[in-house]
Amino acid sequence: MPPDPTEDCDGSDDDCDGYPDNMYVGHVTYCGLGVCASTGFLTCISGSTVDTCDAGDPTGTDNDCDGVDQDCDGFNDEAW
Repeated sequence: MPPDPTEDCDGSDDDCDGYPDNMYVGHVTYCGLGVCASTGFLTCISGSTVDTCDAGDPTGTDNDCDGVDQDCDGFNDEAW
């Protein structure tokens, strides 16, 4: 059976080059809504995927009319 040209983040040497997960391709991730929105990166560490995305904190109660979701619930100005 030929080696698998891809690497899954599973702690195995899927492509038979002697190194587990060395060719795993991570990607950008997104989390949070409104002002809490953030980006991170999905990486492989010791056979497990780890997402570095950490959503921010709400900055208000969304009770003004500015078109911004300050309470991070996915709706803008719903308390206005």
